[in-house]
Amino acid sequence: MDTLTNNKAYDIRALAMKKDIIAMVLAGGRVDELSVLTLKRPKASLPLWGIYRIIDFALSNLMNSGIDVVGVLSQYKPYSLISHIQNGTHWDFIGRGREIRILSPFKGNSDSDWYKGTADAVYQNLNFIDHYDCEDVLVLSGDHIYAMDYRKVLQFHREKDADLTIVFKQVPESEAYRFGIGRLGENQRVISYEEKPKTPSSNLASLTIYIFKTDVLKKLVTYNANHGKSYHIYSDIIPYMLSNNYKVFGYVFDGYWQYARTIDEYFRTNFDILQRDRLTILESMNIRTNMNYFEYSDIPPTFVSDSSKIKNSVVSPGVKIYGEVHNSIISPGVIIEKGAYVRNSIIFSFSHLRPDCRVINSILDKNVIVGGNSVIGEEGEVDSAPVTIIGKNTRIPSGRKIGGRCIIYPDLSENDFEMTEIPEGTEYKGKSI
Repeated sequence: MDTLTNNKAYDIRALAMKKDIIAMVLAGGRVDELSVLTLKRPKASLPLWGIYRIIDFALSNLMNSGIDVVGVLSQYKPYSLISHIQNGTHWDFIGRGREIRILSPFKGNSDSDWYKGTADAVYQNLNFIDHYDCEDVLVLSGDHIYAMDYRKVLQFHREKDADLTIVFKQVPESEAYRFGIGRLGENQRVISYEEKPKTPSSNLASLTIYIFKTDVLKKLVTYNANHGKSYHIYSDIIPYMLSNNYKVFGYVFDGYWQYARTIDEYFRTNFDILQRDRLTILESMNIRTNMNYFEYSDIPPTFVSDSSKIKNSVVSPGVKIYGEVHNSIISPGVIIEKGAYVRNSIIFSFSHLRPDCRVINSILDKNVIVGGNSVIGEEGEVDSAPVTIIGKNTRIPSGRKIGGRCIIYPDLSENDFEMTEIPEGTEYKGKSI
């Protein structure tokens, strides 16, 4: 025993599983701009295109890039995320040498019981990184929508011998103030970086995709844990690296990418799947999802009645349609009864539209019931629609009218709707709130 203990080769790194690169997915945040859609879930769990969740894109990119050890950093109401990811088998993250783990905040002797920021989230999980003795760590956001081969970024990173590689994309100059903005100099080295500047110096927006040399990342997040201000990678770590002459490079991505951080952006992104000029790109993404957890495991095939009408829409498994659906995204288990009319709308799973109701330019969250002869939303084109949102589990009684750009809170019962009409632009929390 003493011989083993004194042998320098017999240490924790010798017990580690050697990996070339592992990934840490930032998936814990709630986005206030998405209003009631993220009251009960993180943005990464939001449905998209009927059967997918936003986090499916990051997980599928990792799978397609051959990166098969993944830590998911989650803290805000993670139940839906945990239920969706399960053991990762749907993205092939199960088997010898492959795994995915939900890494939630914990309470330790000196650690906080809540992630202070993205850098602190990585710091609190250095033991996960150490276990794999990897050369590089890919840190990325789990709530962006795109397809990317991370192997190309890794090749760039190593060719440059970079301490950090940041993935950027050109965005419209009018939108640049919303992002972390970098400027690249000779040989694509990052010469400046500002987080959400009032007057952007370029239109290269960070996609929150970083590859760090492992030793550099560990050193910096450890230093940041004791000296940080925001405890974020973008506002503490990157500026520190640039001011201390670390080798920071920028990889420019030119493929399909959507931020979907506001209600209007999220709404329009859903309709990309219905645009013929974009459909070929989206079909090539090779995105996987989980349709086997308990709610969907025994879902029946879609039923469409002889009298129904469906045009240019996504209709998911388990849907029953007796009415009309035009230019809409219908998630699993939705029932649209006879005489009901849906246009330019997104209906989440297991919602029920009763006879002769109309839903236009609206997002109905999960388990919403719309009573017969009710009218939800107002007319308008998708690109400028006055989007109305009905929160999860809300029951709208018959004969009600809810105007455009309304936000109706979750878990409201029919008794919360004494008035027959809710005017345009109302944020309605119910009579009892």
